[in-house]
Amino acid sequence: MQNLSCLTYYAHGFAPWSLHSFRVQACTAKGCALGPLVENRTNEAPPEGAVTVFVILEGPREVKLKWEAPLSPNGRLTYAVFFTGLFYVEQVKYNYSLLNDTQILYHTEEANLWVPISGLVPFSNYTVEVNASNSQGSVISDPITIMMPPGAPDGVLPPRLSSATPTSLQVVWSTPVRNNAPGSPSYRLQMRPSHSMDGILDLFSDPSASVSYVIGDLQPFTTYELRLIASNEYGSTYSDWTSLVTTEDKPGPIDPPFLLDVSPRTMTLKWQHPSRPNGVITHYNIYKNGHFHSKLSGKISNSTMLNLHPNASYHFQLEGCTSKGCSLSPETRTVWTLPDAPEDIPNPELYSDTPTSVSISWKLPLFPNGQLENFTIQRKSKGMEQVTTLVTLPLNHSMKFVDQTSALSPWTTYEYRILMSTLNGGTNSSAWVEVTTRPSRPAGVQPPEVLVLGPDMAKVIWSPPLIPNGNILSYEVCMPDPRIRVTPSGSNTSLLSQIMSHLIPFTNYSVTIVACSGGGGHLGGCTESLPTHIITHPTIPQGIGTLSVTPVSESYIGVSWQPPSRPNGPHLRYELLRRKIQQPLASNPPEDLNLWRTIYSGTQRFYEDKGLSR
Repeated sequence: MQNLSCLTYYAHGFAPWSLHSFRVQACTAKGCALGPLVENRTNEAPPEGAVTVFVILEGPREVKLKWEAPLSPNGRLTYAVFFTGLFYVEQVKYNYSLLNDTQILYHTEEANLWVPISGLVPFSNYTVEVNASNSQGSVISDPITIMMPPGAPDGVLPPRLSSATPTSLQVVWSTPVRNNAPGSPSYRLQMRPSHSMDGILDLFSDPSASVSYVIGDLQPFTTYELRLIASNEYGSTYSDWTSLVTTEDKPGPIDPPFLLDVSPRTMTLKWQHPSRPNGVITHYNIYKNGHFHSKLSGKISNSTMLNLHPNASYHFQLEGCTSKGCSLSPETRTVWTLPDAPEDIPNPELYSDTPTSVSISWKLPLFPNGQLENFTIQRKSKGMEQVTTLVTLPLNHSMKFVDQTSALSPWTTYEYRILMSTLNGGTNSSAWVEVTTRPSRPAGVQPPEVLVLGPDMAKVIWSPPLIPNGNILSYEVCMPDPRIRVTPSGSNTSLLSQIMSHLIPFTNYSVTIVACSGGGGHLGGCTESLPTHIITHPTIPQGIGTLSVTPVSESYIGVSWQPPSRPNGPHLRYELLRRKIQQPLASNPPEDLNLWRTIYSGTQRFYEDKGLSR
């Protein structure tokens, strides 16, 4: 374009927004070389020319639109389609309020294409313009007026609940926001079970102009879906489905509960919720043998009956309740709880009328808990763990028994109890009851130990009987004569003693102990030990009688005597003493006057004293 040596060049005379390519060629004396190709456009200018618009009606809510570009776009054009007329404020949110406005319904950079424009209001007029613009300006088409044909109604809202009963719904609805055609619309009402796509029921046999309807023969507390169909001669519009609920009623028939897991004191009730609850089951009432028993949550379907009586008959009823009332089931079949061990068995009555027997009597339990089968009597010694079963008696036996077993001992405390059994139910017992057998005479009275203390005194030592068979009331020390009664003290009864005095020297004694027992106001008896034989120590004789003196001559006297009444020892010897107390014929008193002189010593009981002085 230019041959010069400067480094800039100004080109002009181009059309607006036209594309041009440039490259630089540099030459020397040896030749030329081309630089890289560079492209660029000229700036935009306002478009020039007319925009021609074509419109085709596609129905009551849609048109097709096409336009031609202006003769000189002079830049990159953007087309905006303007509609002026009636519009719904927010149709997607069911706001069918009408607004007279101008709105841009389409944007594009293309021309000569058919474009669909929807969402228009039927049976209304619109003015259509297309604006072509670039960054420097715009040009707008001539306005075109179109008249939309009539169509189906718009703004058909779901029906509303006016009032409800357990078996009916009264619904009302509003007229459409816009009928979109001359005249008034007609209506149809459809119903289906909740969330079901099948079973749609037309409630009107023919279209109606009414705006309310009462639906009958419904189920209580049931959700139904309804929708409204508004129609004119140009079409029909369906509202959305809406859910309406009938009010609650008392439950339908309730089956009696099942009785499971029967035991002596419990059983489980299990039931099914009513097939037609007719509302929310707020609670269940359980009736036992015709009387109210308990109230349970309406969400549960089982309950365990506690604290029942064994071997007893029961029947139950279940009552289900809603906020509107209650329905009572029929009675269950009568069920018997299982037998169990007897309860509250009275303590036996005990009486001992001999030292080795106990009379036992008893009464039936307060709660047999089944068919009594037998009675068992058990015994144990007080303070011992070992238990002896005495006898098991049938039910027809008299409720008395005498324990005369050889194991019983006098004056011993025993404990007895009664065990009672039910058929297939178990065994239970009374409490242990104490009884003490009557006392008896002691056994095991040991011979005493005797210590001879002198000619007339001995100490008798003895121990308590090995088997006292009662409380030791007294001891008697028998020589057998003398006899001394000793009452034991409570301080020390392990070793007992008694000093026996006034005994006869050198005498054989047979010493025994007689122990006597008793207790509880009864005398047990006395037992004498085997004897212990002793001899008292000897001592000087006692009871020497008067001499028998017989003068034989003037110088001879015969003397005799009897043995002493109490020799007090063995090997008895006699000494005979004589003294001179007077000698009248002597001139002088003799030297042996009043002096005792032994004249005999021996075992004989006589002596001849000869050679006496005259």
